Amino acid sequence: MSLQAFLKISVIFFLIFVFLVISGLMRLFYFDHYKLQKARTRWQSRLCRLGLKVLNVKVESRHKDKGDDVARLMVGNHMSYLDVLILSALYPTSFVTSQEIRETPGLGFLCEWAGCLFVERRNRENLSKEVSDITQALQAGQTVTIFPEATSTNGVEILRFRTPLFQASVDAGVQVQSFCLNYVEIDGKPFSERNRDFVCWYGDMDFLPHLWSLCRRTQVLAEVSFLNPISPLNCSDKKILAETTQAQVTERFRGVMQTI
Repeated sequence: MSLQAFLKISVIFFLIFVFLVISGLMRLFYFDHYKLQKARTRWQSRLCRLGLKVLNVKVESRHKDKGDDVARLMVGNHMSYLDVLILSALYPTSFVTSQEIRETPGLGFLCEWAGCLFVERRNRENLSKEVSDITQALQAGQTVTIFPEATSTNGVEILRFRTPLFQASVDAGVQVQSFCLNYVEIDGKPFSERNRDFVCWYGDMDFLPHLWSLCRRTQVLAEVSFLNPISPLNCSDKKILAETTQAQVTERFRGVMQTI
């Protein structure tokens, strides 16, 4: 067993415990759900920055808007739960995730306490309510982040962006800000087919073994590029919003280096 990895994972679980305690205490002082969530995401952002330092994940952000208090719908590609730490460290945000994650032991509990918004991707019966929940959060001044590919990937390509949740930005009258996340290096070697599974979490991978493997890495380099925002005054069609942001992200995405 690697002592360094054991220390890393121990500190990560301690930070999770600290977050749960703080989140619980906040419930005693904030009776308005949206004020609670804004305060919670600010603490979440601080702790995620600490978590990245523990994991020795270095992040370079490009073209980041300094206006963290301006509500917007953030959309981009998704390869791992590590994406959430990286993005949350860069700006306070609520995340939209799936009911499957909500039903995952441990992760589901943590997501609920983090104030995630949940969508049922296996059927569309509650779609209008899910869009309404995101709209209300945006109107209350929260930044909300969605991963429109609707799943995490192995870093080969950008999947088609699903359109329904973009309606929330139209209904709330907030801008859509796309981002592209690229993993650049793992342990000093280019992000490739050979090492991507140390970072990418997809398919039927188990969470804890993957986290343990991640903790055994010496360093991960990542880059987040914030692309041109789209104002609701310029576009109010969810399909066009999805197609435009997908094109933006695809153009910036480098993906895994192909190995022979």
